Amino acid sequence: MAELDGLRAVAILLVVAFHSWYFLQFAMTSKQAFLEYSDSLSWFMGFIRRGDVGVDVFFVLSGFLLSR
Repeated sequence: MAELDGLRAVAILLVVAFHSWYFLQFAMTSKQAFLEYSDSLSWFMGFIRRGDVGVDVFFVLSGFLLSR
């Protein structure tokens, strides 16, 4: 089922994007600079901050595909 494999890939990208955003705060010069940068991407940050949903989707689809 190639469609479900594609959805699993999107879930993985969501988790990777969340971790990239999280570890970006350690590369920034200050916590304030990180918060200002995060606030400038408000429409995108709503998507990134939900990286935990990517884990759930990945495991549910993996369980379904393995049991099939």
